[in-house]
Amino acid sequence: MAAAAMTADVKTIYKALWSDVLELHATWNLFRSLFMTDVERVKLLNQSGAAVFGKVQDLLFVHAILTISVLADAAEKRKNLTLESLIGAVDSTIHAALMAKLRKCLQRLDSQTKTIRKQRNKRIAHCDRAMRIGTKKHLLPGVAPVDIEAALFTIREYLNEFGTYFGEVFTPYEEADLVPGAVQLLARLKESVDLGNY
Repeated sequence: MAAAAMTADVKTIYKALWSDVLELHATWNLFRSLFMTDVERVKLLNQSGAAVFGKVQDLLFVHAILTISVLADAAEKRKNLTLESLIGAVDSTIHAALMAKLRKCLQRLDSQTKTIRKQRNKRIAHCDRAMRIGTKKHLLPGVAPVDIEAALFTIREYLNEFGTYFGEVFTPYEEADLVPGAVQLLARLKESVDLGNY
């Protein structure tokens, strides 16, 4: 059976989301390569510039929180470009089976990102007063790498379900790579440490 065709408007939305999700995965893979792959790498980074690489770690993690939150937001609140935008852009009566699958993915993503979005809303994008200067009862739940990984899995599933339905090639987002740059950086740091420059 031939794949359904995307309208030009739907393709524009899909391609923008595809690009955002690919970039998110590349950035997350950089985070994983630097800070989650190898204890020796983390030791090298700490030895070479703990404060700088600590800030890089924080910024990459915050980037994941912000981007996942944006993708998981409702589309209609402010006419945001989110994953939900694709559902609103397609005729749900013609593509009912696809819409059902996508809605299930979005429900799962909504559940997976409650803590992530709470961090974005109360700590990163806004500075919630009670949280910032309050007592322990106002502390936010933490976000762990496993939370990010679960959300990324669902985001990949959603976009690939949509894209392949309309004849796009399956995208292995999890293979998006900025890691060669990280590996080169680590090699140079190791050379400097080995030469006694630190």
